[in-house]
Amino acid sequence: MSKFENFEVNGGNNQFGDNNTQNNITNNTTNNHNSGNKDDSSGTFIGVLAGIAGLVWFFFNHIDQIYHYLNLLIISSFIPSISAFIILLLTAHVSKVDIIRVISSSLLAVSLYGLALIARSHAPDIIINLAHQAPSFIDFWKRLSDIGQKIAVTNFISVIVIGIAAFLALLGSLRQFAYSLAKSNRTGWWYNIYRSMSPFNMRLTVAVVTALSGFVWALLSGKIPFPPTT
Repeated sequence: MSKFENFEVNGGNNQFGDNNTQNNITNNTTNNHNSGNKDDSSGTFIGVLAGIAGLVWFFFNHIDQIYHYLNLLIISSFIPSISAFIILLLTAHVSKVDIIRVISSSLLAVSLYGLALIARSHAPDIIINLAHQAPSFIDFWKRLSDIGQKIAVTNFISVIVIGIAAFLALLGSLRQFAYSLAKSNRTGWWYNIYRSMSPFNMRLTVAVVTALSGFVWALLSGKIPFPPTT
């Protein structure tokens, strides 16, 4: 029980398939698009697309560094929870709920690490090499086919969502650490931190991280309809 118990209070975008789509990732020729009939309101949309294309190009240009730091974030996400459990053991305040929380935090980290490995392995080398070769994001984007653009964007979105999930897992773990150091009379700095982080309780954190992980899996599997990029 709590240490506070005495107080009231399948399509072409499927990257998990047989990789047949990679034959259609790049364009052999540059397609010219007729934009003469576009009105001024399309400027914002074009700007957003350009920004996304630039970020995707940057991502594939630095993919190994990005995944390196992402993995560090994932690994560190359960360390505060482990530390909290040790502190609770030493202070004789550990309970069944605390055991469940530390196991949950550890499982989240393991699952996110595995998901990051899967996402990285499904980033096509042909797109990575193209990003290194392209002098600009415009050239990079033009040389990708529609399928290649979709695969590039889904990989980019996947790493962002995994990063968000890992950060949420870290916050949930930090809340456990604050809990382990909080005074049982519900006063002091650590208790205030613990209380202020109530939205990141482990139960809700597990639910949200699981949902985000499922989204990434479905996105990479091509089970989520993806709008045309051009």
